[in-house]
This record gives sequence, structure tokens and C-alpha cells, in this order.
Amino acid sequence: MKEALKSIVRWLGERLVGYSDSFIDVLLAAFLAGRKILFVGKHGLGKTTLACSLAEISQMNWIHYDASKDDLISVAGIPSPKHLAKGKLFFARHGRTIWDKELVFLDELTRANRENQNMWLEILEDRRLYGEKLACRVFIASCNPDSYASTYKCDDALLDRFSVVLPVPDLQNCSPSLVKKMMDVNIKIVSGCNEKKELHIDIPALQKEIAENRKSLVENPILLHAIESWGGVVVSLLMGGKNKKNKENGYSDESSQEEKRYISPRSFGHHLPNIFFDLLAYDVTLGREMVPKWICKRAQDTLIYCLKTKCKLGEGIVNLALKKGEKFLLSLLENTSMKADDPLIWLCIGEFQNRLLAAELLDISQIPEQNLPALEVLLRKLVVEGMKNHKTNKNLEERLWLICKRFCPKISSALLVDIEREGLRKRVDSFLSCIEQSSSHDVNGYCSNKQWAMKQLCS
Repeated sequence: MKEALKSIVRWLGERLVGYSDSFIDVLLAAFLAGRKILFVGKHGLGKTTLACSLAEISQMNWIHYDASKDDLISVAGIPSPKHLAKGKLFFARHGRTIWDKELVFLDELTRANRENQNMWLEILEDRRLYGEKLACRVFIASCNPDSYASTYKCDDALLDRFSVVLPVPDLQNCSPSLVKKMMDVNIKIVSGCNEKKELHIDIPALQKEIAENRKSLVENPILLHAIESWGGVVVSLLMGGKNKKNKENGYSDESSQEEKRYISPRSFGHHLPNIFFDLLAYDVTLGREMVPKWICKRAQDTLIYCLKTKCKLGEGIVNLALKKGEKFLLSLLENTSMKADDPLIWLCIGEFQNRLLAAELLDISQIPEQNLPALEVLLRKLVVEGMKNHKTNKNLEERLWLICKRFCPKISSALLVDIEREGLRKRVDSFLSCIEQSSSHDVNGYCSNKQWAMKQLCS
């Protein structure tokens, strides 16, 4: 599948003259993952041709709609009077209805009136129409800027449903060599050279391999932790307030007086991490090495194509987020001393209960001699968190004690003493609390128990 994907990248790269590699990579990664894609740009840039070309090589049953002309009857069909008489809504199908189409291309989105834009909301969100499930697996749309005559502003709720918004380069001020190359490509296409049918790609098999690679990446605890932490940093920064000139951070923004755009949880909680992993899975399938610098590059691509254009974020605040996000992500990936397949990693990342279970299942024979100090440090952190930050009970105390006992004498037996001492201290605190709340005739019994506990603690 590596060569198959390379041939698609090569075929697309030959036709998209003047487009960046990042644009092509994000487009293909989102397309092969079945995401919702929107092309935005001026007229004559080839948005429609690009979308139709992708649809043709997808080997899917697809349909091309024009949002300025196609209405409910074109998309859904005509309500059947026979079914309506029985209290059921059923649309009589025809050749252009959406119900059996696997790929939907909606052209001229901003020329759809408000009513038609509302119709596409449900289709984009749930891939349903009037509650009925569609066969749609990929959705692509294109539009001109809102400033064009006879266009409507794209509804923010509709725009938010797209996974990526790709601004198509207008290719103004391009070099003579670029113009020559563009002419050469179009002459050959019109003449029938380099036809798309030369691509004999098993797209479903390619998508399956990319999905498997994606699953492996998500199961990598170091990478998952790093990407989630990076997302928290950059999104918090983008939503942190107004854009203001800041000498320390070295950025200024002409829109500094305007409040920052709203970023929906759908965009930063769903689209952002999923497009990031789609891109990395695409890279793995191409055989690219997952080094920290390259992962940081993909973080930048994800932020730009997933949030910047869609949420209309200013250049200044985006550049600041890119700079700080890269520094933060690089520090997480490069300063991690353990590899993803190191068994100790499961003691570093995750909720307390998960780390406790990982410690119980850990096999001491898997731990190299040089990693035993790291094991002791991680176990000590686990003990401290378990005994102090969680409600201590006898069962938890016993579990922690058995875990540490199992690794002795490979690690210091002082951990066992710490667990016992902390457990006794907790019980003393519990006795004191009970005394404060008890009646006078119970005090003597509690005091005797307290004295016993204190003797044990001191010993």
C-alpha cells in the first residue's frame, strides 16, 4: 500500500501546480480517513476540478450537487403521497438523490440560501437526512469568499461541521516557470494524456491499512499524552483573550481590537486531534519516520488547516500558538527517556487506578538492570499518590504493599515501611476525627486505640 499511496501523491502533485506539500498531505489524509473537507478560494482556481478528480479515483458511488440550484427535491426526492397517507415520510428516489451516494460533492456552498444551508446541517453532522441514515462516507464542498456578489455568508454552525477548511492558493505573482508548468499540465490533461484511469489503486485496502496504522499510533501512550497536552496548550492560548501587541512574544495583529473568535468544542475536541492522527497515520503508510521534529511539523499543519481558516483566527495569535506549541511538544517528545514499548511507560501516563493496575501486572524480568532506579522512583510516586491523594482504605494499602514487596530486593524495602507508616498515620487521624464527633462515654475507647496506634507509629 505504500507504493499505491505514493502514486496518488505523485499523481495529485503533478496536477496541483503551486500547491504546498502540506496542502496535498492534509487533503489526502482527510480524504482517505473519510473526513468532511471544504475548499475556499476565488473563482477559476480549480476547486471543482480537484474535488471531481478525487471523487473519480475514490471508486465510490458519488454525486455532484450545485448548492445554488439543487434543493430538497433534487437531493432527497419527492415525498411519496402513498406513504404520507399511512403517516410515514418516504421520498421517492431518482438518479440524483443522495440516499445511496458514498461520496457527496457540494459545489458553490456560499451560494445556497439560508433554507438550503439548513438542509445540509443534518447531512454534515450525522450523515442523515430527516433521520434516515445515508450511505455517505466522504463529504467535500467548495465555496467562494463571502465577499462575492450573489453569495450568502456561510453559517458558522455549518462551517464548524467541516473537519478541515483548505484555502486554495490564488497563484497570483507566480513565476514564469510556474505558469509554463501549469500550461503544460492542462494541455496534457485536455489532450487525454496521463488519464486518471492509469491509477489502479485498491482504495478500500489503502484506507484499511491507514486505519490500522492510526490505531497503533493512538495506542502509543507517549504520543497520545504529548498530542493531548499540546492541544490543551495551543487551544487555551487561542481562546485566552484579545489579540494585543506583545513585545515579549514578538507578535502584533491588525485585528488587535477585535475579540477572539469562538472555537467550538467540536473543532478543538474532535476535529483537531483526529486530523492530527489522520496525518500521522498517512505519514506512517508513506514510510515516513516519526521523529519529534516531523511530528511538530504535522502539529502546525493541523492547527492551520483545522482551526485557523475555519475560526478566522488572526495571524499574530496563530503564529504565537504555533511557536509555543512547537516548543512545548518538542520538549515532551525529546525529553522522554523511555520509548513507547518500554513497560515502565504505563506507570507514567494515565489515571491512578490504571497505573496501579499496570504496576500489579508488571513483570520484573522485563525491566533491565539500568531501569530499576526509574522503577523505584515511579513506585514511590504511586505510593505517595495512593496514600495521600486518595481515600486510603485497607484494600488499597494492601495492594500497594504487595506491589512493592514483589519487587524487593530489586528495589529498596524502605517503600514497605513508608506504606505501613502512612497507613497508621491515616488511622490515627481517623481516630482523632471520630473523637471530636463522639459522645463522652465513647472517648475512653477511642483514646486507648489512639495510644496503641501512636506506639505502633513511633516504633
